[in-house]
Amino acid sequence: EANPLEWLGGAPVPGGAEPQVAVHCLDCFLGAKDVVLPGHTDHWTTRQLLALHRPWLERSHRVCYHGAFQHALYDNTRAAPPFEVTAGETRAALWSLASAGRPGVSIGGHLRPVRAYYERITDCQFCLVPKGVGFTNGRLI
Repeated sequence: EANPLEWLGGAPVPGGAEPQVAVHCLDCFLGAKDVVLPGHTDHWTTRQLLALHRPWLERSHRVCYHGAFQHALYDNTRAAPPFEVTAGETRAALWSLASAGRPGVSIGGHLRPVRAYYERITDCQFCLVPKGVGFTNGRLI
């Protein structure tokens, strides 16, 4: 998976030099020159999710997250307050919630095949979408 921040640094530097830290900027957007493209869910995925839809009260899980937990950029990408909690810290908190064994919580790694992922998220009342380091997210529908 390509990541737009990898070119900013954070990777090991030859010769043992200290790696640069990728930084999200809060004020670099300029409406006069920048364009924001909303995320999308493709037509095939939308059809799958609609076909698997369940009524709210019939869903087995209260809250779900199934995705990545570790990536170098999750801890090395920083943002200014109030967004200073890293994606790695957020995912660590999710993992501790998963480890607590609470009923109605479905948190874990990626589900394969993708159909299993769709079946799970359509069986959840709330789907968690923790911040990452990229600019797209297929879980927002």
